[in-house]
Amino acid sequence: MFLGMWLFLSGFVQDLTTPLNLIICGIVAVIISLYGMLLLKRKRAIIPGLLGVWLAVNGYVFENSTPLNFIFIGFIIGILGFSCVCRPDDEKYQNNKTLQDHLRNCIKFGKN
Repeated sequence: MFLGMWLFLSGFVQDLTTPLNLIICGIVAVIISLYGMLLLKRKRAIIPGLLGVWLAVNGYVFENSTPLNFIFIGFIIGILGFSCVCRPDDEKYQNNKTLQDHLRNCIKFGKN
């Protein structure tokens, strides 16, 4: 989540839109993704990893450091990081409830 915020804010600062910043942020995103996939067993951690590979390749090979690249990918990584923090683990909370039962349990109104 913090990496996404850093990338997003870096897109608005001219001195931070460098290929080196893209490479470092891409490598950090891949490391965080590997941690999430291998140790925490979260399947949705693959998307920040793929975006991290794109950032590293884009910074090293293409040297494309446009602010839109920082802003767009930073926003996506930030949202995905926030969803990983707010959402419970995949394996712990899987059950066979229907969507209607799940919504009924989430939204309970007191009877008058």
